[in-house]
Amino acid sequence: MSTGPRIAFVFSGQGSQWRGMGRQLLAEEEVFRHALERCDAAIRQHADWSLLNELSAAEPRLDRIDVVQPLLWAMQVALAALWRSWGIEPAAVVGQSMGEMAAARVAGALSLEDAAQLICHQGRVLRRPEAQGEMALVALACEEAQQALSGYEDRLFIAATARFPSTLLSGDPAALAEVLAVLKSRGVFCGRIDVDAACHCPRLDPLLADLQAGFTGIVPRITERPFYSTVEVRVVEGRELDAAYWARMARQPVHFAAVLELLVADGFEVFVEISPHPILLPAIGLGLAHLGRDGTTLPSLRREAERETMRGSLAALKRLAAGGPRTAASAGGSLRQELAAAGAARRRRRLESYVADKVAQVLNLATPQVALDKPLRSQGLDSFMSVDLRNRLEIGLELTIPNAVVWNYPSVALLSSYLADALGRKPNPAAPGPAAPAVRTTALPALLAEIDQMSDDEAVEALRRR
Repeated sequence: MSTGPRIAFVFSGQGSQWRGMGRQLLAEEEVFRHALERCDAAIRQHADWSLLNELSAAEPRLDRIDVVQPLLWAMQVALAALWRSWGIEPAAVVGQSMGEMAAARVAGALSLEDAAQLICHQGRVLRRPEAQGEMALVALACEEAQQALSGYEDRLFIAATARFPSTLLSGDPAALAEVLAVLKSRGVFCGRIDVDAACHCPRLDPLLADLQAGFTGIVPRITERPFYSTVEVRVVEGRELDAAYWARMARQPVHFAAVLELLVADGFEVFVEISPHPILLPAIGLGLAHLGRDGTTLPSLRREAERETMRGSLAALKRLAAGGPRTAASAGGSLRQELAAAGAARRRRRLESYVADKVAQVLNLATPQVALDKPLRSQGLDSFMSVDLRNRLEIGLELTIPNAVVWNYPSVALLSSYLADALGRKPNPAAPGPAAPAVRTTALPALLAEIDQMSDDEAVEALRRR
């Protein structure tokens, strides 16, 4: 895709895996299947199991880090190949944690065989007892997270930081459980990462020599497209990605948020997450809000909706290339057409049902469990989930939605009313009430941190005042 905004492929770390991932694309997309077959052959040089057999197994071993990391790496390489076969070429790539190994392959800095060697060896080392631990994401700025770790400095560590409320913790499982319990009692969002190793922290120090030794023999080369390194926090040429680099990648904190700032400064507006399920898009959305920038964040796949999700994102990207709005409906756009043709009352009812369904997906609830008039925050929606919800609504409704709308209109009923006005070509950017201006995008992270400490009623009133 040679026209339109600049696209970055974002390869996320561990946590996006799910049983059944890849099966639909394996059955229906020849390019994807061929790419996975090549990855399978490369992995077999370093492992005694089959990637294709694991993906098709009734109970794949997703609880084993030496299996799940190569599986995710292969999925990412194959997804990138499928995107490119459809004409979607990234102007740059960036990886988070283990995602850097797939990003380096797609950038052309590593051969398929060298990348397979890296990911398989890393998985084996991280399965050793010395590496065991847990990781979690907390909605705190780095300084606040550091305070929360007071008294645990020898057991818990900052594994990734950002200037907005999003910090990754890593270390001892018992200590992490204690800290998360305290934070949750304060109303702070905490999300465990689906990994059983304490990566990106000093707990890996005893393993660094073994990690680097197993990485030797690879031959990094000059990249074919820009590779934004979260280790160096810059674009690297490619030959720097040697054994020592990859050992540092596993050990040191991830600087993804700083690299996101570089990408935005370099003019990137579209971020496509290359993973079986989006886990980085909410953080990217919060990062864009912190920078006062709008952008498009699109998933490759979602759980149980592989081809549908990818085709919807493809439609969005094609529309962008044609100079249209930065969103697009799923194939056919029938929902948008239906809503545009409906009368005001029917549009509102249909939207309430649609928004409630999307909220249920984000919260992992049945749709009838979602209350229409109850604040979304009190139903479990946190700042990260609000970005996910906004992204889903944008794609499904073919409508550009400002970053703060979900918090300006904090219930299904209020949000549906806003969307009905917008779809009826009656934009109403202010929050409910004639004198309530919208939340400024640049103020969003501070506002989210503020309302996390409020009761439901106080939060709704604060959002309306803004």
